[in-house]
Amino acid sequence: MRLAILILLLLAGATVDASAHRSDGPRDLSGVPVTSISHGEMAIIARHRAEIFVLAGAVRGAEPEFLTLVRYGELQYSNCLWGLVPASISDEESPFNECSHAYLAAAKEVLLRMRAMPAMGPRAGEIASRISYEAALEGAAFIGCVYSGEGFNTADIVRPQWHDVPFHLPTVLSLAGAFGFLPLTAFAASRIFPAKSRTLAPTG
Repeated sequence: MRLAILILLLLAGATVDASAHRSDGPRDLSGVPVTSISHGEMAIIARHRAEIFVLAGAVRGAEPEFLTLVRYGELQYSNCLWGLVPASISDEESPFNECSHAYLAAAKEVLLRMRAMPAMGPRAGEIASRISYEAALEGAAFIGCVYSGEGFNTADIVRPQWHDVPFHLPTVLSLAGAFGFLPLTAFAASRIFPAKSRTLAPTG
């Protein structure tokens, strides 16, 4: 546990300059703009994100702007550790909350673009209707946070705020658990696979 926290602290110190807290919107506006998403919408969009991008993968002859949005959404998703860090969507204090806003705002933008496409409109509209229904049912439009009004841009990648990780307990515990699990997995594999190779080795 101590070793994991030390690794996190070193990582945070090394990336402070590169991932400073951004509260003034995107710094590079040369790409495709991405409309902001409210805090309340995030959890709902997250439920449908995979379905949105599967549908986006079926688009044929897409315009460059649309392809840029799709790539941005996928890149932001991976930068935000694929949404696996606990509370990254629900807790606005999470170091992963802003990057969660970015990848979910991109998913929403991709969906809206597909809804305007003749070939994809009906299927995209059906997803959008489900999202709208769930948002109304849960009162999502009325739930905001510090990033709710922040727009994004495909030219400006939003990364986790690593310098804040040591001060956010759920993130520390989840990443420390991951660091602790990896050596255990490696040790178990080293004990299992050599035994199998000895069993399968030819005898002569």
